Amino acid sequence: MRLLVFEYSNDVRKIIAKQIELINSQADVILTRNLYGTVKELSKCSFDIVIIDGDSTEGELKKVIELTKSKNKDAVIILLTSYDIPILRKRFFDLGVDYNFDKLTEFDSFLKILKTVISDVKEKEKNKAV
Repeated sequence: MRLLVFEYSNDVRKIIAKQIELINSQADVILTRNLYGTVKELSKCSFDIVIIDGDSTEGELKKVIELTKSKNKDAVIILLTSYDIPILRKRFFDLGVDYNFDKLTEFDSFLKILKTVISDVKEKEKNKAV
């Protein structure tokens, strides 16, 4: 299982990485801090789960989503933002985001969903191997 975590905040990035390790210590996790590093990693290989810092996409969210899905159409995309605006959430979902959370008020919900998504991907991998 490969995960890409694109998060500008070093503290948030560390928290997410630690949670992933607790959920699945075998996961291959790539951490990026900016759009350039994210696009570079997405260009190299496919990921099962991509977590995107929506506040740091520099207007290139659609590009990041398209690049993710071009490598793995089943990739789960989780978008984290610092705001909760319903009309924007709808737009994010229309672009192909699977989950969207406000980092400030919904971080616990994000961590719960992350655990579920990792478990689901792990189960799919297990079924493919059989």
